[in-house]
Amino acid sequence: MIGNLFSASDCGVYIVTGATGGIGRAIVDGLAERGVKNIVLGVRNLNAGEKIARMYGGTVAVELLDLASFTSVCSFASRILASEIPVRALINNAGVLASRKDITVDGYETTMQVNWLSPVLLSYLLMPRIEKGGSILFTTSFMRRVCRVTSHWHKLSTGKFNRFKVYAWSKLMLAQTARYMSAELRRNGIYINCTDPGIVDTEILRLGYRVVDGLADCILRPVISTPRQGAECTFRALEASDSGCVFTRRGCRPIAMRDSRHVSFSAVKSVINKAKILLNNEL
Repeated sequence: MIGNLFSASDCGVYIVTGATGGIGRAIVDGLAERGVKNIVLGVRNLNAGEKIARMYGGTVAVELLDLASFTSVCSFASRILASEIPVRALINNAGVLASRKDITVDGYETTMQVNWLSPVLLSYLLMPRIEKGGSILFTTSFMRRVCRVTSHWHKLSTGKFNRFKVYAWSKLMLAQTARYMSAELRRNGIYINCTDPGIVDTEILRLGYRVVDGLADCILRPVISTPRQGAECTFRALEASDSGCVFTRRGCRPIAMRDSRHVSFSAVKSVINKAKILLNNEL
């Protein structure tokens, strides 16, 4: 637990979500290699998280975080806030590519909540602890380029489901929200950016079809990026003094503005306002 390992007098912590595998695990390894001593893993599987933490001794804390539940997000945030430990960076890496339509306990389609709404909610809730000069990063995807912004995303809980379209929407909405946040929070001295690791050899590529996954293992995986390579853009973003950008392995560029009329910031703000009530109950 964070309160048992770190104190308010420590240097700012680095929080990594989705840290038990893939790019998230590579980010944790990279932080440790760079001498970062205070790392918090936000994970759904505590056993997996604690197994990783034991590899690094007392430099890594593990906290339960299920992005499919706003209550869990608020509970996680309340523990960070209560510790009074400053946050140097919040790395929102966790994401899903759901194989079927599933509705969370909060009434949202799972991919949209886990990939978009919950990371944004967590970022706003932890804002009081982010150090001046600190960073909030969101992992987006190249798939955001293959869809259009829609004002009908909330109907995903009742309409026809296409896993790839929904995933692309979630990553596009995330990037556009990050663009909005970077302009809003620039005066606070907090850097808000996205990372786009490209196609990376992680479990999210598994589609659940034996033949397709087998072909992907033989043909695709040998030529795509490793998780360690995919994590390079995260460290590029952490070391930069830019805000409102997308970082890749090759460089960075400002987040492209899409049709912001359809980016439902009102929905995000509604989720945040509801969550603040839950958070107050936690504190």
